[in-house]
Amino acid sequence: MPDDAPLGAASVALIVDGHTRVGRLVCRRLAATGTTLAVTARSARRCALLCRHLHDRYGNRALPYLLVPDSPADPRRLLAEVTGELGGIDAVVDLAYTPGAAHPLGAALRELPAGRRRVVLVARSGAAPEGAGEEPPPAGTHVVTAGPGASARRVAAAVLMLLGPDAAGLHGRRIEVTGGGDDHAR
Repeated sequence: MPDDAPLGAASVALIVDGHTRVGRLVCRRLAATGTTLAVTARSARRCALLCRHLHDRYGNRALPYLLVPDSPADPRRLLAEVTGELGGIDAVVDLAYTPGAAHPLGAALRELPAGRRRVVLVARSGAAPEGAGEEPPPAGTHVVTAGPGASARRVAAAVLMLLGPDAAGLHGRRIEVTGGGDDHAR
């Protein structure tokens, strides 16, 4: 899928930590477009419940995957498993990103085919500064920071905008989302 094509019925999106407030909003919007979802969570039960809800409500495929962030082999295994079961990954949204820490999916994401590197990382404001970690995110990766008072809806909207066709030609954007209500991002 080219970087500027909209996600839809023929697309696969991997949502890391999809059980968060922002993750659920992103999953719902992508499911409404017919996108097949591979959703991870640290709890198999939470992940299975979310995927069942997405399938029941939107009728599309939503598969649960367990991701243990501290396991060095887990990210490669996860991407291989998702690719094997769903035929590829068109977009990745990582809601567990911590700037300055080694990115658990970093090396594995670099192995995705060049045309399939639509990656959006979501971080909390006040996290360690970029560059302090062992491995930066892949080139062209977008980073959305949930700033002070950021609402989950606004953070999800920024993520979805970066995944959509209106973001064609944008690579490596950094967006800080602030304010917007009482439904805080995490």
